[in-house]
Amino acid sequence: IRDKLVTGVQTCALPISLLAVPYRRRNVRDWSHLPNTGDVWHMWNVVRPSCVPRGSRGVTRDPRARVARDFRAVQHSDPPDRDLLHSGGRYDSGKRFINPPSLECAVNARRFATFSLIGLIASCGRQEGADTSGESPVAADSSGVQIVQLLPMPRRGGGVALESRPFLDIGGISGSNENELDLRTPWLNALRLSDGSVIVNETTVLKRFSVRGVLRDSIGRAGDGPGEFRQIREVCPMQGDSLLVVDFASSRRSVIDSSGAIVRTLATDGAIPVGACDAAGNVLVRMTSLEGRDKSSGVPNTSRFRLLSPGNEWISAELEIRNTRVAGPLMFDQSFGFAGSDIVVADPEDNSISVFARSGKLLRILRFPDPPRAVTDSDWDSLVLWAYPPRLNSPELRRLLVERARILRPPRFPSFARVWVDGDQRVWIQDFFDRTAFNVIRLTGQAVGRVVVPSGRPTHVASDYVVAKSYDADGAVHLQLYSIRTE
Repeated sequence: IRDKLVTGVQTCALPISLLAVPYRRRNVRDWSHLPNTGDVWHMWNVVRPSCVPRGSRGVTRDPRARVARDFRAVQHSDPPDRDLLHSGGRYDSGKRFINPPSLECAVNARRFATFSLIGLIASCGRQEGADTSGESPVAADSSGVQIVQLLPMPRRGGGVALESRPFLDIGGISGSNENELDLRTPWLNALRLSDGSVIVNETTVLKRFSVRGVLRDSIGRAGDGPGEFRQIREVCPMQGDSLLVVDFASSRRSVIDSSGAIVRTLATDGAIPVGACDAAGNVLVRMTSLEGRDKSSGVPNTSRFRLLSPGNEWISAELEIRNTRVAGPLMFDQSFGFAGSDIVVADPEDNSISVFARSGKLLRILRFPDPPRAVTDSDWDSLVLWAYPPRLNSPELRRLLVERARILRPPRFPSFARVWVDGDQRVWIQDFFDRTAFNVIRLTGQAVGRVVVPSGRPTHVASDYVVAKSYDADGAVHLQLYSIRTE
């Protein structure tokens, strides 16, 4: 009993001492779930003088002023016409991205005392943001399926991190248009080969850059013939520096050898999700939708998926997987990956990650410890007003828009934005509210750590590097490659 009392006093000493600190009246907003080193941290509260518009007491009748209060503007890496539905936010004229709403602003000490009391209670148990890397999650078997209950994710640090500076920066304004990157490409990405060169996929062409970022050559052109592309969605690395190019618009796959020659072009009967290709060139294809339909949208709830080889042969049993669901300005989009011969499916609506064998058997389900944040009426109204349409000036039209959109409101936000599985079978879970942050775990459920990309928005995760897309002051797009450091 004495040891427990001593431990309890040591654990709770910091929040108890903070309760005794005099509190000056100022605008405070809870950003503790966002790793932002530019803010001034006060335990779980962050002082943000610009949180409430000047002259406001936190309450306003103007919906646009309320939206401006509820959303946080941060520099983002995508142009203003893409990823709006997926992110639940929008862009302003300065190419700044407006994130979904967080907690409302507080302007009095009563709100501060409430948060302090909550923090005091939480601190006497497991410390918020405690490093859970290395700890074993709770696992149980249910009808031959392993159910893994994940531990709370660490808020900082852990066993993996990124270097503060990129080892390669491609793009920007140069003297030649060929050296610049096309910012109109919706799936612009980069892939490093074994010799250090980098392949960048634009809409209809692949560009090969040297280890110094100098353009060496290009592959493909616009069109429907051999060696031509209409809209490249993804480039998947294969063994021996071969590449599998997924052409979304023409429903074709092209195999390119290490010399850059296109050796095979295959038609695909079905849709290939992003990330659904492995090192052998196999792709996961959505075949047909099942009969069950969502009541609100009428879209089928699930679809049948099968694995297709580079020889256009089906090599797996059928998998039944939930379809992507669009709920107004929010999108619940599944992520796909591979861990050896197993297929990984991450569902942001089910709050879980599932691992399937090629036989179609469900092997493991990883469940997140906490449910996603609930979507309140205020959250939803702000999202709808901020997303559709950008210049809706009539108060009556705004009211009708909000009322009619409430039927689409989901109970909760997505659990995450996207999930990648790297070559070391680490799972990178992208935070929904902060797209620069990852929670990294292993497929066994063990936490590895929390990683924050120094600049830009992540587009690809490999075993030893992360690719991020960003824009400079001239509006030119850059792809930056950061080395992964194991700690």
